[in-house]
Amino acid sequence: MLGEDSEKLVEFGVARFVDMRNIKADEPLALLAVSNYFSQNSSWTHEYFLNERITPDSNAIRGIGMDPLAAFLLGFQFSAFTPLSKVFTFVGADRPLFHRSARLVALKRVNGRLQMHFVDLSSPLRGTTYRHGHSPQTSKEFADWVHDPDRIPFCFPPYLVGPDLALALLLDDGTLIWVLGQVKHNTKKYMPPSDCKDALRTTIPEFLLTQRQTVEDDTTESSAAERKEKRKKQKEKAKEQETRVTKDTVVYERILQGLDHLDHRTAMAGTHSVLRVLISHPAIPHVHAEDVEDEGDHPVAIVALDDLTKSDATKKILDCLTRNLLSKEKEDLKRKREAEAKVVTEVTVRYKRRRTVA
Repeated sequence: MLGEDSEKLVEFGVARFVDMRNIKADEPLALLAVSNYFSQNSSWTHEYFLNERITPDSNAIRGIGMDPLAAFLLGFQFSAFTPLSKVFTFVGADRPLFHRSARLVALKRVNGRLQMHFVDLSSPLRGTTYRHGHSPQTSKEFADWVHDPDRIPFCFPPYLVGPDLALALLLDDGTLIWVLGQVKHNTKKYMPPSDCKDALRTTIPEFLLTQRQTVEDDTTESSAAERKEKRKKQKEKAKEQETRVTKDTVVYERILQGLDHLDHRTAMAGTHSVLRVLISHPAIPHVHAEDVEDEGDHPVAIVALDDLTKSDATKKILDCLTRNLLSKEKEDLKRKREAEAKVVTEVTVRYKRRRTVA
């Protein structure tokens, strides 16, 4: 219901109207800012917000806290024109794009043309945009954002689209590029080339709205070694069958049209003027250039969030997210071992029954 407090939340950009009588507070960066304020001015800590309010319990979407943080850190770096090479570690042969500078912009389509608005996350005024993040629920809504971002600089696409993060950068020569990023948060020390390849595959424009076949976790009577070998073969088979995908062709074409409808595109960023980015924490990505090339010749870069973390507050947020992930990984492992133990027990019981009958 609307009221004085609700109207204030909308006025300050924390919430938005969903109809004439209700509001919704789902803007990730606003929620992160609120958690930062209360952690400094009350007994509520970052960890409280991240564990209890922002990061959900569902393992399927447990990375949601990392995505807006990665967006904020990237956007903060590009609050003014900044050399791309200062923020990104590029993969592959040198190209002119690597030597350009860029800054974050919020785009809005007016009379068929895109207007650009500078976004300065280092300023308390936050530039000329009233919302910073959009989390579409469907691929169609993401396609709508690509065609007209409506002055919202960050988009967090739904899982089936592919990337975790999308934004636009203005280059110092007046051209524009899209940034499609995949955010990976795991507790490994290194991220192997095969994992990097899989992650960056989701940022290839031609592969948007595609999904590989899932690899089932077999917990039957086979041994651990046999299950591991079976999973390996299943993964290899899935990689060979990349053409077997499910795709909404109409929405897919609309997304590509939106990417191509970018005014002042640049050939320096490939067919669709897209920079493909892998954002990782805390694992260090190991990328082989030949593994991540695509037919559209879109440039590839990696970002380690640790390199963008300057303030103690941001480091605390990263630490909280990592501790939360470690806790969930332990829970996952515990549930998996309990399931395996249950299977072994059932098999043992059936075996003893057969021997008794015999």
